[in-house]
Amino acid sequence: MLKQVTIKGFKGITDLTLNLDKINVLIGINSSGKTTILQALDLLANCVSRDVSEYLKDKNWKVSDIKSQISKSSLLSYNALFEFEENGNPFLLIWQIEFKLISATSVNLIKESILKVNGKWNKAYCNIDKQQKLFENAIPLYTYRDGIVIYEAFHDQKAKNQESEFYLSLGSSGLKIIDFAGNKDICLLKEFLKHTTNFETLAAENMRRSSRGTTEDIGIGGKQLAAFIKQMNPQQKEDYTKIVHSILNSMDSIDAYTKGTPGWVELFINEKFGSNDIKVRPYHISDGTLRILAFVALLNTQYDLGLLMLDEIENGLNPYITTKIVELLYEFTSQTKHQLLLSTHSSLMLDDFKPEDIIYVYRDNDGRIKAKKVFNTKKIKTFLDYMSPGEIWINLTEKELLEPNDN
Repeated sequence: MLKQVTIKGFKGITDLTLNLDKINVLIGINSSGKTTILQALDLLANCVSRDVSEYLKDKNWKVSDIKSQISKSSLLSYNALFEFEENGNPFLLIWQIEFKLISATSVNLIKESILKVNGKWNKAYCNIDKQQKLFENAIPLYTYRDGIVIYEAFHDQKAKNQESEFYLSLGSSGLKIIDFAGNKDICLLKEFLKHTTNFETLAAENMRRSSRGTTEDIGIGGKQLAAFIKQMNPQQKEDYTKIVHSILNSMDSIDAYTKGTPGWVELFINEKFGSNDIKVRPYHISDGTLRILAFVALLNTQYDLGLLMLDEIENGLNPYITTKIVELLYEFTSQTKHQLLLSTHSSLMLDDFKPEDIIYVYRDNDGRIKAKKVFNTKKIKTFLDYMSPGEIWINLTEKELLEPNDN
């Protein structure tokens, strides 16, 4: 699980540290930086499987689009702390990576390292001094600096045939190109990042379209929803339909059928009202129903770990339904190794989340993106005795929410 990440030099982020739990909910006014945070973490996860320049090209972005216009720095860096467990033994991995944003299309890796610390994450590590001691006790596993790759340690010797030091010029993380099969810890980190996905905003127009092929999840924006449902086995389909039915009582069945062109499938639902059965084609399924289908399908992803990100999760959902959706999300994270990072503008939906899971995102006077767990402060906690998180959010000004914590 990703416990803490510091991001520097991405768009409006000059220096931002986030402390994360199993479920994390970003709130804030429009243009405060919520989507930017999701994008920054998506880039971080993708750099272990593809060059950053390739990632930007697929997004139709230029390097200048992600380069900070506030700090004027050409460096983009991350410091991420993960907590994993193997055979009942917890350990931390510290992944540090820095890129230089050179031109409109060129990005170079400057330095990267992975360190290991045995033991569990402690909230005291949020303190800079405590974290410094954590680094002092860390075991180096891999280092890249100025083109030089150094393997510091291996847990077995499958990588014996590789040199302990060699030169590489990289535009991505070294995890993309170097064979770390001999190090289970680094492989576990790669697996987590491989399954870290920014699904962005679930878009009804994407889910109405036909989709094809095999897929591990519903795809960005839900565009692979039909294909994902199509490949479910009968038991998975039955369990899936039961959960959807618990939210939408009229839902009788959900299916995906092959269209005229082989491989392409369309989504259909069957609603039951008394003795009347109504079959609904994809272009006539409501936006809200499609998003509910996508949310429940998300809980059936074929991998068991990773950070799943969703933007503006309340879109198209009835307030009475959001409570059930949030209950399912908490159940999902309690039964898997997944983490969720979500954003919402809904004060009503906010009431269904635990106050300690809510992160307020804002910009300072210079436009820099900042974040704070405002419901952890002593002042705001007193309000929680008689107000819900949503009520506090809409009744307090930003200045009141961000007042320094009382000792």
